[in-house]
Amino acid sequence: MKIIKPTITIVGLALTIITSGCAKDPEIPDSSGPILTISPINQNVTIPAGTTTFNVSSNSSWTVYSDQPWCTVNEMGIDNGTIKANYAQNTLPNDRIANISVTVSGLEPVFVTVTQIGARFLFLGKWSVIETWTKLAYEVNISADPGSNDGVFISNFANTGSSGIPAGATIAGTSIVLDANQVIGDGLIINGSGNLSGTKINWNYTLDDGADIIHAIATYTKQ
Repeated sequence: MKIIKPTITIVGLALTIITSGCAKDPEIPDSSGPILTISPINQNVTIPAGTTTFNVSSNSSWTVYSDQPWCTVNEMGIDNGTIKANYAQNTLPNDRIANISVTVSGLEPVFVTVTQIGARFLFLGKWSVIETWTKLAYEVNISADPGSNDGVFISNFANTGSSGIPAGATIAGTSIVLDANQVIGDGLIINGSGNLSGTKINWNYTLDDGADIIHAIATYTKQ
């Protein structure tokens, strides 16, 4: 009996181990579903035509769509990659935005944007002025007209004082055109236009004080 008893015990233990080893494992949820992340969420770009990029992190194939004809993108990719967005020159005075959607099957689309500044942005700020009428050096400030996409206000135009009524003007590409026959300062009627070249605006305008019409040439230099 002393010999048989250990044998039975060992066999039983072996059976127990085998039985435990053959037990069916519980099902583990599949965590390898599709993923998609894009960075950054926005790219700010300047007026001239060019290219900007977005980084894609994914384990699936993806498609890309832009809602603006001035901004084109590569239409598809797979796994990790790059979206190249080619944008045209912005000839408009105001900023514009292209919305880009990236789609992976089984996921909600991810949206990113390209924001391109307009020509008006280049005119805004403080400028040092030299002009032929007053023969003085002075400063003006050009600010955006909040009620317009292409309008600006010029304070101290023709050295008439920064506390008075500013001159109104409209941006068209690289041109700035004074609102026709507006009155500033002490009853001066002004007309004329300027052209932006680099960091300078070259002006040609008239000032009518009711007795004489003065032709002035001015150069604004960005501060």
